[in-house]
Amino acid sequence: MRVPAEGPKNAKIMVLGESPGSNEWKRGKPFIGQSGDIINDVFTASGIKRSQIYISNVIKDHLPPWGDYKRAFFFQGGHPTKEYLDGIIEVVKEIREVKPNVVMPLGNYALWALMQHEGVSKWRGSILESTIVEGLKVIPSLHPAFFINARNMWHRLAMLEWDFRRVVRESEFPEIREPNPTILVDPTPAEMLDAVDRYTSCDSLMIDTEWYNADSLAYIGFADSKDYATVIPNTSMHAQRAYRAILQSDIPKDSQNGWAFDLPALARQGFDIVNPGDDLMVAWNSCWASLRSKSLATICSILTDQKYYKDEVEFVGRDEKKGQLYCGTDCVVQYEALDKIKKEEFPITNGQIGYEISKSAAPFFIESTKIGILIDNEKRKSLRDIHLEKADEIEDALSATIGYSINCRSFKQVQALVFDQLLPAYGIKRTKRTSAQEYLMDIAGSTKVEAVQLILGSIIRVRQNRNIVSRYLHDGILDIDGRARTNWNLAGTRSGRFSSTIPWWPGLAFQTVPDDARDIFIADPGHVFIGFDYRQAEAVVVALLTYNHDLLDDLETGVDIHTLLASQLPFGKTYDKLIIEINELLKAGKSKDDCRPRYISKKCFLPGTELLTRSGWKAVESINNSESIASWSIEGRIQFEVPSEWIREDYSGQVISVKGRAVSQLVTDNHRLPVENNYGRISEIIANDLPITYGRLPLSGVLDDEEWHTDEVTIRLLAATWADGYHPKGYNQTRFGFTKERKIHRLRQLLQEACLDWRENDYRYKGGANHISVKAVIPKSLTWELINLPLKIRLAFLNELPYWDGTIEENRVRIFNTDYSAMEIISTIAHISGFSANIVKHGKPVGNRKQCWTMTIRESPFSAYTSLEVNKDKYIGPVYCPTVSTGWILTRRDGKISISGNSRHAFNYVEGADTFALQVNREWINTGIGIGRTEAKDIRKQYLGLNPGLETWWDEVKRTLYDQKYIDNSFGRRRFVLGKITDKLIREMVSYYPQSTIGDLCTQGIVKVCQALPYAQVLLHMHDGGMFQVPEDKVDEAYETMMDLVVWPIRVGREMITIKADGKRGYSWGEMR
Repeated sequence: MRVPAEGPKNAKIMVLGESPGSNEWKRGKPFIGQSGDIINDVFTASGIKRSQIYISNVIKDHLPPWGDYKRAFFFQGGHPTKEYLDGIIEVVKEIREVKPNVVMPLGNYALWALMQHEGVSKWRGSILESTIVEGLKVIPSLHPAFFINARNMWHRLAMLEWDFRRVVRESEFPEIREPNPTILVDPTPAEMLDAVDRYTSCDSLMIDTEWYNADSLAYIGFADSKDYATVIPNTSMHAQRAYRAILQSDIPKDSQNGWAFDLPALARQGFDIVNPGDDLMVAWNSCWASLRSKSLATICSILTDQKYYKDEVEFVGRDEKKGQLYCGTDCVVQYEALDKIKKEEFPITNGQIGYEISKSAAPFFIESTKIGILIDNEKRKSLRDIHLEKADEIEDALSATIGYSINCRSFKQVQALVFDQLLPAYGIKRTKRTSAQEYLMDIAGSTKVEAVQLILGSIIRVRQNRNIVSRYLHDGILDIDGRARTNWNLAGTRSGRFSSTIPWWPGLAFQTVPDDARDIFIADPGHVFIGFDYRQAEAVVVALLTYNHDLLDDLETGVDIHTLLASQLPFGKTYDKLIIEINELLKAGKSKDDCRPRYISKKCFLPGTELLTRSGWKAVESINNSESIASWSIEGRIQFEVPSEWIREDYSGQVISVKGRAVSQLVTDNHRLPVENNYGRISEIIANDLPITYGRLPLSGVLDDEEWHTDEVTIRLLAATWADGYHPKGYNQTRFGFTKERKIHRLRQLLQEACLDWRENDYRYKGGANHISVKAVIPKSLTWELINLPLKIRLAFLNELPYWDGTIEENRVRIFNTDYSAMEIISTIAHISGFSANIVKHGKPVGNRKQCWTMTIRESPFSAYTSLEVNKDKYIGPVYCPTVSTGWILTRRDGKISISGNSRHAFNYVEGADTFALQVNREWINTGIGIGRTEAKDIRKQYLGLNPGLETWWDEVKRTLYDQKYIDNSFGRRRFVLGKITDKLIREMVSYYPQSTIGDLCTQGIVKVCQALPYAQVLLHMHDGGMFQVPEDKVDEAYETMMDLVVWPIRVGREMITIKADGKRGYSWGEMR
């Protein structure tokens, strides 16, 4: 049955969907059911009735269940299908009959129907002219089904609402009114002088820079309104003089990401900026952090009428006039967007409060980025040599043990030793043949054979020593002046806390530097480092919010609250006894964190388990405390976050091995695992209770953010080139050789869409393959940056792969390739895009051919617990676990990706008595403590008695979110929430108050010190502490002033509190005491 359009034939607004769903098909009306509820709410929020809108679909018939291959109905062989074209013709007739002032296509296929191009995620919100109906105004947006099918993308619903408000505004008139700013490019010397006069006498100024590379400035753009900009290329002394005159004037210089990049980058070129102004990205994030997108493309699409143009950045260095126009466009849209944030968004969101806190720190952290920290190069070389010598020493000893020389970084030599000699000698069988570090750790950790552990341990230690050199002690961290630098991102996280990133020039992300490498960071000659750390800061905030005055009294007298909690619950040790144990450990050289009692913590992962970071998988034992890892929520959403705590300690007890076709985990017996029941509800199970006869283990989720962006055709060409392309030496070309006509046809289509020139030979070569040469170097290598692409682009990449090296089967796709490293990246992309994947060998290699691998990507992101093999064994050694807000983490072991639990403190996250009893009893063999369910309930009551306001606080946060959709921290920094309020979101917002409060407290403390001590240079912001460099002869004065200024009363909830701080000083970062 066809689903006809509905609505008045004289409607000003037409909404165009792709095709009716099952509900629409059954009832014969477009946009009902879940999608209809969403779109109706959007209509209502904009003050428009559904009855005023003409609603239609490109395809009027209900499509069969194509799943992820819905595209096949719309396109075959790169061309639109007859059904699709017939639908477009019918839509054009409807448009000519209704004559709407504006059409809003929802989704890619509706967009293509009117514009002949896709990319709705980047074109949404743009005011366009249809390419098939002359003069027709088109404003595309995301389809409501996107929010439903992508599980937890509800925060993006605000984009649909913003876009429809624009549609309503534009529906008042039919003409397309595009912004038409004047952008002066390639100015003459006289025009440059005019620009200097203009931009040194204006009220405010927006600047934007474009670069050929990190040390080669292309041009600077200037705008003093949304209608006029001047772009001056860096090609003459006249330009240099103009730069200096404008940048060193007293006019505030605003920018889009200037605090983190533009200003420090220009300083490296000798252009110091006087009076830095506002930062658009930080201002936007202060208003709408929950949107999780700070890109100029997003900001521009919401706050300005400029249509999408960011792809034109490719002209910089290729077509200088177009490149300068791109820079000028950046300037005028940034000027307009910042003006609207100040006038419209700040009053709505109260974002100016958090923004002013960040802005107060901007001058000091811009200077910190410019100056960096001096590196003791001799110390660096010494540490480098020590680690290399240690690696050589262990490697030599290993060679002597096995009787021949071995290179531990040679995968062939290691595989030959391990799989051909060592394991067979002791009867150990392993199906997978790989020398990956995590796999060798797994073998060593799971065997009792000392000889195997000795040899594998030697290989692992050799690699670890070489890795610390390659990551933190290599020559590349040194800038030309012998210093290391970082980029301080003041837009920071959703809580407003600052973050550091690797700069474009030599340097490091300072917040991730491990303790082993901190000794190389030294004070300048005649200077000293001083620093502070707030004492149990977040615990103080929670105590106040829960009205736990007894705990506050203990904190005031210096009691360690973690030790106190362990003593107050029935674990058999008094506070005094625990303090004695801690002091003994401190005397033995342990740190305070090493000594902290963890009687109510879960031990979690063994060495060799990997967690996903922004730069790929890393073994849990090698991840830094400040490094973001991928967490998973019960709604199926993946996000990157910095763990609030890490547990690293020795363990002796039972471990559980869980293995299956797509699963491999090795955890302590009290570890938590997620389980989905038959009703789709996620709960937890303790590893020691396996095996179970019900439920499924989640294997994947959906990550949707925009750390890195590209377009669909580019990513599809990458897939094609990776599979079948190559770069001939001496030519700036990419070549392909095909025998299959479908590949030839597909490549032609992609090259046409990308507007690339190519030559197709009319002869056959290499066994009759057709030869295509592209006049461009298309990237071939797959890198871990791909995981940071938006969800839609990742899905386009996955959908493209079967065209080249795979097959499409029912509910799954198979990919075949010899590049195992690339297959690992693809597998990870699948798991963070809602699918599951596993990789196995494809036959045996013949002759000198490489091993081929098969990857199967499945629609189902689960593995049945009944299919898993569970083994239990004894283990003595280190264990690791991070604490994340969601309680669940994306893990990998033996190349298999699945979801696992993390460590949490009992009850703090609404943990029940049954779970607590299981947790304590799993430790009975080590602690001698066991409790029943009744006793567990009594302990829970006792715990909540110690903190009687905890549950009240949780409920208060939940009510506040439902009532007003935002939370303010102690300083008034406000975070709005967007979309549905889920349990995960509530937990995140519970942590927002203490985390953002302490982050802002730390920021303001640093600012106070910098303002009071002009000679103090801030070097580090570590969320709950900071570090400065001061002259040696003023260190006592500076230290006393710092300790006085960073401590002051703040309001938390209804009360005032002073959070104490510990101070430290030293001549190197590593030796500060």
